[in-house]
Amino acid sequence: MKSTIEKDNQAFAELDAEGVFDDRGKLQDFQKMIDRTLFCASSGIVAPRSAQWRGGRVYLEKSGGTLFMAASNNIRLGFTSRKVGDFFPDFEGIIVPPEVLQKIAGRKRGSAPLNISIVDKKARFHIGSNCVSAELLSGDFHKFYRDRRELPGIFPLAFSADRSALLKSLGAISPAIDRYSALSLTLSPEVLTLQTGDEECSAEDDVPCDYAGAQTTLIFHAKSFTEIIEHIDTDRVTVRFNSEKLTVAVLPEPERDNLFFIAQRKRG
Repeated sequence: MKSTIEKDNQAFAELDAEGVFDDRGKLQDFQKMIDRTLFCASSGIVAPRSAQWRGGRVYLEKSGGTLFMAASNNIRLGFTSRKVGDFFPDFEGIIVPPEVLQKIAGRKRGSAPLNISIVDKKARFHIGSNCVSAELLSGDFHKFYRDRRELPGIFPLAFSADRSALLKSLGAISPAIDRYSALSLTLSPEVLTLQTGDEECSAEDDVPCDYAGAQTTLIFHAKSFTEIIEHIDTDRVTVRFNSEKLTVAVLPEPERDNLFFIAQRKRG
C-alpha cells in the first residue's frame, strides 16, 4: 500500500456512551476494535477457519491518551482508535500477528478483564486468569493517515453514496465476481457505475452518487472493496482519491473513529 504520513502494563477498558474508556478493563471493548479492522489483514474473508494471513500485520500503539489499531495485508488497511485516558502509560507502536487477535476476537468471555504486558519482545494479552502470547514482529508498518481532516488535502477528489444502495448494487453484480475479479467504479456526474466480470460472464449496475467531477474510473479487487463496505456501519460512504495515487481512502459518513485505505489494481 502506498499511503503516506505518520506512521509495562496496559489495561483496556469499557467504552461509555461518548466513546471514552472508563477504568473497567473489558475484553469486549478490545474485540470491537478488532472487529472493525482485522479483516483488512486477511487476503480472504475472515472466518474462524478460512482467513488467509499471508503478509497480514496488526499495529498497536498508545499515544496521548488514545489507543490506535491498524491492520493491513498490503492491499488494504483498516484503522481505528479509542480514547483511553491515562489508565495505562503510553507505549510506542508494536506489530503483532493477526492470528493472535483472531483468537482474542473469538473468546466468549467478553466481560472478562483484559490487560496487556509487553516483555522481552512478546505481547501478552491477559484475559482474566488466562493469557495469550504473541511474538512481536520486526520491521516497519505501513505509514498511513490517522487524522481524516488531512485527507482532503491529500485526496482532493471524492464521491459519496448511500451505503445500502451500494451494497445492493454489489449484490446485484456478485454472480459475476469470483476470487480474483476486478471491480471497476466509473464515476460520472451523480452516477456511479459498478462493473465486473470478463467476456464469459460480466455484470453492471448503477448507483446514484454525489460527484461533480470529470468522468474517471477506479479499479479494485472486488472482494476486498466489498468487505470494506460491509464493515462500515453508517448510512453513507465517502471515497476520497487522487488521480496521481493508487491508494484511496474509504470513510464512514457520518464520521466515525475508523477509516480504511485500499490500493487500486493495476490497469491493463
